[in-house]
Amino acid sequence: MRVHLATIGLPITGDTMYGGKVFERGDFRLERQALHARRIAFVHPGTLKPMMLEAPLPPDMVRLLDILRTGGGG
Repeated sequence: MRVHLATIGLPITGDTMYGGKVFERGDFRLERQALHARRIAFVHPGTLKPMMLEAPLPPDMVRLLDILRTGGGG
């Protein structure tokens, strides 16, 4: 996915391997890929039971979205 997005001119923020740039605005700096999976589901390979894991956005991603939505951040 990362390379495909970069190929069409839409690199992922922070993905410096494929043309994305580190995001900086005011005192905020995101030095990692701006990727997050809110939910992932799969079949456990040992028990064969369906699994679903959920994770909230980490604080740095919440701040990034707030800056992008409001133009804030200094």
